[in-house]
Order: sequence, then structure tokens, then C-alpha cells
Amino acid sequence: MRSKLLEIKRCGNLSDRRIRHLRNAGVLVRRRDAVVLAPSVVCELAGWSFMVICLVVGMATLIAGANIPPSNLSLVAYQVLGMVVYVTLAKLCHYTFIEPNQVARQALKRMAA
Repeated sequence: MRSKLLEIKRCGNLSDRRIRHLRNAGVLVRRRDAVVLAPSVVCELAGWSFMVICLVVGMATLIAGANIPPSNLSLVAYQVLGMVVYVTLAKLCHYTFIEPNQVARQALKRMAA
């Protein structure tokens, strides 16, 4: 299995950090006698969907707060904090679901070439 992993790493042009990320994300799967890259379209679509939902809710939060009078700076601070949370959730979703599948797909293309 180690030789197959090293072949994936070499042919796919992946670093040790990327290999760990793919393994933790569930894209690098260990089967009986082999290690296989198995990107999931469903997982990637779920990640995109959740990321879009986070960004839409964040933008709705910003638009809803556009009518806040300037004297209520604490409300503006909460609004900005909320937007930062939504953008952070979207970035986490990208890092967890979308990026590993894209990296695995690119590595499979490089290995096939």
C-alpha cells in the first residue's frame, strides 16, 4: 500500500500535506490491498450548496443592516461579526468539501496522462 501511496504522490504531484488533507477529507481511500483516490461529486455539490447558502445569508445580513442608524455602532459591530462568521463558514466548507475533491480530480488527470 505504501508503494501505491508513493505512486499517487509522485504522479499526482502532491505534497505530504495534501496527502494528509485528502486522507482526512475521505477522498484518499484505503481499500483491501490498495490506496485509491475517490473524489465524490455529491460531496462537492453539497459543499458548494452550503457555501452559497452561507454567502447568501451573510449578504442578507449586510443588506438588512443597511438601515441601521450610525449612532448604533454596536449593531454595526454585530453585523460585521456575523458576516465574518458566515464567510469563515463558507471558507471552511470550501476547504473541507470542495478543495479535496478538486485536487483529487486534478491528480487523477495527471496520473492518467
